[in-house]
Amino acid sequence: MEFQASENLAEQIALFLSDKIVRFELKPGERIVEAKLANEMGVSRSPVREALRILEKNRLVELIPRRGARVTELTESYILNLSDIIKEILGLVAYRGVEKGNKRDFRYLSATLKDMEESAKGDDIAGFQEGALRFAVYSCRAAKNPMLEEVVLFLWPGLKRLQFAALTLQRGHMTENLRFYEAARDYYSVGDAAGASRVIRELVEHETEYALKRIGEYQT
Repeated sequence: MEFQASENLAEQIALFLSDKIVRFELKPGERIVEAKLANEMGVSRSPVREALRILEKNRLVELIPRRGARVTELTESYILNLSDIIKEILGLVAYRGVEKGNKRDFRYLSATLKDMEESAKGDDIAGFQEGALRFAVYSCRAAKNPMLEEVVLFLWPGLKRLQFAALTLQRGHMTENLRFYEAARDYYSVGDAAGASRVIRELVEHETEYALKRIGEYQT
């Protein structure tokens, strides 16, 4: 992914750096030098500084007084704390989505699953994660609660990082993850809110288990 400046410069820089952090091209604990980064991107330090603040809010970067920025460590406690929150939020999204969703919402989820299936078969992690985000957003919209969507999008960068760590360990076996989404879809189709909520929580636990197996490799 090459950086290209645009009108929303700080947000674009944040997105660019977020992708590098998620994919471990910027390693946990690695220092980010503001001046060096600005020079490499051909921008001023001001939007870089603002981008780092955005990433700090997403818990991808730590800003340390008089020491600059560094990528947040990927520790066991970090993963477990994040997982606890995400599991509850996505479980609620699934429950409310089944309760309040309609046939159109179900069609969107089903269409997304077809794309995710192709990504899983092709071992395409980026495509699979894009589908997972669409699945989550469509589920939020089925729940008819805009606040849930805001919370999910806020947490998504951290979840994406956890998910990437898990999926890299499952190369060739990404359909293991897909089965949770398919089960959630099936529960949705029969109006079983509790079942959909349970299987989504199990999905998060599954991804957490695999992510924990990878943290030793990425710790500095």
